[in-house]
Amino acid sequence: MLTIIVFLAMIPGIYLMQLSAEPTLFTYAGFLVCIGAATLQLVADRQIHAFRRNNPGKVCNAGLWSISRHPNYAGEIAMWWGVFIMLISVGGNQYLWTGTGALVNTLLFIFISIPLMEKRQLQNKPEYVGYRKKTGMLFPKIK
Repeated sequence: MLTIIVFLAMIPGIYLMQLSAEPTLFTYAGFLVCIGAATLQLVADRQIHAFRRNNPGKVCNAGLWSISRHPNYAGEIAMWWGVFIMLISVGGNQYLWTGTGALVNTLLFIFISIPLMEKRQLQNKPEYVGYRKKTGMLFPKIK
């Protein structure tokens, strides 16, 4: 199932590579979303690995993890939306259906992956309850 979702998320990129259209401002915006998303994932993963190495068994609430409980997942979600934005910017409404992959991927994280991860964290780390209350799931909480 996961392979199918990843394939669906990749469809906009496949079409994008086949088109010979001139990039627009939105194409560059989508590209910047992808670069930002990849950077977010990289930084979040490095931070969590360093934190776990130095603080085994503790809840990571440092760096990006102080404002998002799942910044790496936020980066993954944003990556596929960035690819979709690039395709739509050059392909127009003809390719709107290709957003299905990014949408299904987003829903998978929000309704399956994150709840499973949070359930495990709540079972293994009692302090996760407080962390969860004060830290946004994917994006910073608006106070």
